[in-house]
Amino acid sequence: MAEANGYLKEVYLPRHNEEFRCKPEDDKSAYKEWRDKASLREEISIREERIVQNDNTIRYEGLILQIPPSPLRHHYVKTSVEVRKYLDGNLGIFYGHVCLGQYTQTGPCCISGDGVHG
Repeated sequence: MAEANGYLKEVYLPRHNEEFRCKPEDDKSAYKEWRDKASLREEISIREERIVQNDNTIRYEGLILQIPPSPLRHHYVKTSVEVRKYLDGNLGIFYGHVCLGQYTQTGPCCISGDGVHG
């Protein structure tokens, strides 16, 4: 393995870079800063669909998450909702673009539902 890695580093990569290297037309960086951090959080979340149980809860990774009361509907029983798991481990339950509730890994978070997000 060490011999193969040595070949890649000392022989292959220098040849490859020499063959395919080209001078950029513009010396400025092509990378742009992502300014909307909230939408980035939504974009890189893991999303899974769940069906709301008769007690207005869903199950996710061993947790039972209660959907809080909402002025939009009396309940979400038998409704398909989306669970979003964020990089920090927190969760959000969404019905379309409406956030029904946000949760830490141990239970409800300080933010309740009826907000519109990502």
